Amino acid sequence: MKSLDKNEYRYIHIWLRKTFGHAKRCENCGTKKAERYEWALKRGCTYQRIRKLFKQLCPSCHRKQDITPEARKNMALAKLGKPSNARGKHWRIQDTSKMRGRVPWNKGKKIKKS
Repeated sequence: MKSLDKNEYRYIHIWLRKTFGHAKRCENCGTKKAERYEWALKRGCTYQRIRKLFKQLCPSCHRKQDITPEARKNMALAKLGKPSNARGKHWRIQDTSKMRGRVPWNKGKKIKKS
């Protein structure tokens, strides 16, 4: 599948809204009570300016459609508090050992109010 740059993706969605209007219902679950609806590309299709390749979905159904098995696995692991990659459990914690004994650049500086 050919990758799409941001502009092509954006212009196809602009074309959908101009030609067919904003999405007004969910073709998947049938709800008409969501706050907003989105145009979604059907699974297995490539982005082209053809209406039948798209469907109107509520955000919940759109996310469920777009999620990959790998992303689903990572989210399940995250809920359990386990790392989903090789970085380890505490990869977000900054190593502060290099900062010990150093004074921050703004320590003691007065902020001028205008």
